[in-house]
Amino acid sequence: MGAVMIVHYHLGAVIVVILLFALVHYLYSRQMKITALIVHNLLRILYLGAIMTGFILLGLVPVNLGGLGKLALGIISIGLMEIYFSHYKKDDAPRPFLVVVIVILALTILTGMLLPQGISL
Repeated sequence: MGAVMIVHYHLGAVIVVILLFALVHYLYSRQMKITALIVHNLLRILYLGAIMTGFILLGLVPVNLGGLGKLALGIISIGLMEIYFSHYKKDDAPRPFLVVVIVILALTILTGMLLPQGISL
């Protein structure tokens, strides 16, 4: 399997993770807890797909500080999403925390878009 295919799998997993994050947030906000829990568990499975394809991509390219930073941002993003949902389910998630999650997620995506351009961090 070529590197291009892994990139496509990784991008697909990341896009689906972002869409499912928004869907789970919507479902929890509408008090559809059972449906939200099912979709949230699907989201957790897709986290694993995104992490695995990210590690495979890291192994296919020369390791540099930018790649390791992107890996760290990706894992931090996933962790923050899970922390957010654990608080949101209990109705004690502070509003600024969602902004922090979105900002870190945006930084992760931006880093992922800039690294293939040859911009080394």
